[in-house]
Amino acid sequence: MRKQLLLVIMLAVVLFPVASSAAAPGPIVTKPEQVVNIINYAVRWIYTAFFVITVIYILLAAYKFLRGGDNPKNIEDAKKSLTYAVIAIIIALFATGISVLIENFLKTGATG
Repeated sequence: MRKQLLLVIMLAVVLFPVASSAAAPGPIVTKPEQVVNIINYAVRWIYTAFFVITVIYILLAAYKFLRGGDNPKNIEDAKKSLTYAVIAIIIALFATGISVLIENFLKTGATG
């Protein structure tokens, strides 16, 4: 299980620089809308990465359930993998919600 967690962390470390450097360098941010666009772009990448990881964990859990048979340790490992997949979904949904909160904060701060 620690190997899988290490794999997820390594994947996140590899994907984060790719996602953050994907935006072409442009002019200095002068409007709140530009910040919102950058945040939305980053959140979309993180959201996609978490869902890819989630699909991998769900497939691993299914494989472990199938191969588990009567061995309770294998079934427990499959349940843990499924739990991690649910946690990844929750984090991805929170990332989307945080993006909306920041967008609302920036828009109301700019007009108020």
